[in-house]
Amino acid sequence: MEPLQAGDLGMMDELGWGGFGTVYKGRSKKLGRDVAIKFLRGQSSEKFKNLMNEKDMMLKANDTYVLRVLATYEKKVENSVEYGLVMEYMHHGSLHLLFNIFNNNEDFVPWALRFQILHQVALAMTFLHSLTPPIIHCDLKPQNVLLDPFLNVRLTDFGLATLETSVLSSKAGTLSYMPPEALEPGDYKPTKEFDVYSFGILTWSVLSGREPYPECANWLEKMNKQYAEDILDVVFDVLKKLKDYFSKVSNKDFEMDSPKQNPMPADIKASRIEQFINNSRRDTTMDGVTVETIVFEDAERFLRIHFAAIIKAKPEWNYILDELVSQSIFTDEQVAHVRSSGVVQEQIRETLRMIMKQGNESCRTLLQLMNRHHPSLMRALAVPANVGPFHRH
Repeated sequence: MEPLQAGDLGMMDELGWGGFGTVYKGRSKKLGRDVAIKFLRGQSSEKFKNLMNEKDMMLKANDTYVLRVLATYEKKVENSVEYGLVMEYMHHGSLHLLFNIFNNNEDFVPWALRFQILHQVALAMTFLHSLTPPIIHCDLKPQNVLLDPFLNVRLTDFGLATLETSVLSSKAGTLSYMPPEALEPGDYKPTKEFDVYSFGILTWSVLSGREPYPECANWLEKMNKQYAEDILDVVFDVLKKLKDYFSKVSNKDFEMDSPKQNPMPADIKASRIEQFINNSRRDTTMDGVTVETIVFEDAERFLRIHFAAIIKAKPEWNYILDELVSQSIFTDEQVAHVRSSGVVQEQIRETLRMIMKQGNESCRTLLQLMNRHHPSLMRALAVPANVGPFHRH
């Protein structure tokens, strides 16, 4: 497989992004077709290894109902190289989108089509499991079941896929589709049964037209918030104790412990720790007032002022849209409308418009989600804090 050269891809539109990188729709001159390109974000060796692993898995999974990888793409950017996987582009999106668009009309997705989709997914998984060694997908869900122009299945996203002989050391995956044993502490060696469990949940979802365990996202949100607060309290308590310790220890004590080193004076050590504490606090507070307090007093006005900046930043938006549904701020039809509005920037623009029409409470909920998923962006927007009620002295 020869990589496509820089300049081959044109008409690039962003489709979405995640921890791995960004996915674009584009047009390949050499291939003469629309393609989807998954670009690697960052230059870490681990991410590159994962991208190459995904490419290898997709090449091995050469089946009618598995999305094909067409080429790799390399583009030099200053002193680095951007890497990407070039894949088939599916104009009809995913199974998840199909059900979201027509959620109110259960008969629009005929039972014959539902059975065909499940049958083709089963054929794809049977092929993967029949290889030597078998490929375990590990993330089977409606979002990873794409549909071609004739509504035939193309299984995608092999970023978590592994060989049955491998150990899955991380807990990456989609919680509501993972078997309980995969959540046990320690390393987990996935088997075919992992995918069988996920297929069972997928079958229920396709036949019912609903997402499994809708309360799961809210439960995780509460748990993560509680743990985050507890961890911060512990960290700052330890840092304060370290500061007190170093302020009491003399230079002579350091010299006795490390006679061959040139130790930093205790008062400087204490000062450095205090600075670190203050800097850590500044991530979540400004002048003793949390970011949440600053921007949520008049959430609608905050969104109106930073409307263009949020769109320009292009934060990952899929998770936020999903949670707006789970918190009953948006209906499935509204989210489907947003997702059909175009590229990520247009989806964000339409979301902000719709949210601001619903009033301050809905705006506050959106900002809470943004603060959790994109805290650095929220801090960047709030730091100037020079717009009326957001400014604090």
